[in-house]
Amino acid sequence: MRVSMLPVPRAWCRFMKGLAGAALLGALVGCAGLGGPAPAPAPARETLAAFELDGRFALRQGERNFAGRLSWRHVGTENVILLSSPFGQGLAEIVTGAEGARLTASDGKIYRAPDGQALVERVLGYPLPIERLADWLRARAGEAMERDAQGRVVRLREAGWDIRYEYDDDSALAPPGRLLANGMGGDEVLELRLRVDRWTALPQHAP
Repeated sequence: MRVSMLPVPRAWCRFMKGLAGAALLGALVGCAGLGGPAPAPAPARETLAAFELDGRFALRQGERNFAGRLSWRHVGTENVILLSSPFGQGLAEIVTGAEGARLTASDGKIYRAPDGQALVERVLGYPLPIERLADWLRARAGEAMERDAQGRVVRLREAGWDIRYEYDDDSALAPPGRLLANGMGGDEVLELRLRVDRWTALPQHAP
């Protein structure tokens, strides 16, 4: 069921304009590879039932390009995602869980929806499956999976999305370091790139 569109909040417009300007300035240089300093050693992929990560993202829909940084905490069914500009300015917090989803903008305004995908669609105008991203980041679930010589997933498909992975070392248990997801955002292709700089495994019942 498609969520009806609401006018895009001014705070979110400022958020996207800020990211677009930073992207044009090259703050996220080499977006195709999302390069940068070598990340710290990551925990084994099988330990990431609950996790925290820090990374960078680049989002493109048609002629629009946005880039920034994110911190993500995933425990059980709950996700807390903090978005910031490439320079570290806080822009938004997205929280999803059993009670629904909410977005808190930098001006303190709060927007709510039944789930993360509905929330993003209401605010941005296209569906981005926030809850599924937690599994995609760990190369879990999906169909038509392709694996490399170490048995790690390098490609999967789910719900019209095509997701590809790169790893930072040759360990068979390494978590992905880079993710490229392509899907449809309205009538245009939506492309999301994520570069994970740090993975941290958490207890499954972390507070």
